[in-house]
Amino acid sequence: MVQHIRLVGIEASDKQALGYTELAHGIPHIEGEFGDVLRRSHAELIGLCAFIFRRQTPLTTEWLRQADNLLDRKLDELQRLPASHPLDQTGVILPGGNRSSYPLRWAELLGEILHPLLYRYRSELLQAPIEPYFGSYR
Repeated sequence: MVQHIRLVGIEASDKQALGYTELAHGIPHIEGEFGDVLRRSHAELIGLCAFIFRRQTPLTTEWLRQADNLLDRKLDELQRLPASHPLDQTGVILPGGNRSSYPLRWAELLGEILHPLLYRYRSELLQAPIEPYFGSYR
């Protein structure tokens, strides 16, 4: 179960991460039964727009390993199709009229890796009122 605290800092606990309670619509498009479990469990997780992690924990080590593996797998595509527009990951129509072929999806590098890990380590999370303003950020 997620422990709720007043914002006194992660250093006052033995938990691995601190963040705001994830929003109901904050879970990325992870398909299947596990995606449904994540969406139902959003209140046990922390959101991905503002967080603090303790260094070199099992959670951060696994997060970095999975992110590195993803980028290694996509290295050739990323070199061949670098980002050219801030919304490339959405498949935006570029100024020349072509749809962006950027090889990373919007949530692939963060949410699709981190949300499952946060679920696995949910007993190691602290929640605090540090959510950012969510309006007009794009």
